Amino acid sequence: MDVENGGWTVVLGYFAAVNLAGLALMYLDKRRASSRRRRISERILLSLALVGAAPGMYFAMVRRRHKTQKPAFRIGLPLLSILYLFVLLCWIYRLLVPAA
Repeated sequence: MDVENGGWTVVLGYFAAVNLAGLALMYLDKRRASSRRRRISERILLSLALVGAAPGMYFAMVRRRHKTQKPAFRIGLPLLSILYLFVLLCWIYRLLVPAA
């Protein structure tokens, strides 16, 4: 994919969509936890984080104080967020700076 063909919009669109989904699921799970209703499984939440939603989920975790006691979320989401943001920035840099 290259900038001229709009490849970056696909990747950024995916990144935005998956992060919004992760954010929404964390908020929904917190609301369900507060009202003692059926919850979203941690397996689903962590799977979504692994496919790119970690930054949005980390934001929701901190903002709503949800899943902050679980090591998989407390440690995993920040580490995955840093990794995904680094990869995204490297990819954008590679697209924008011509190869020598």
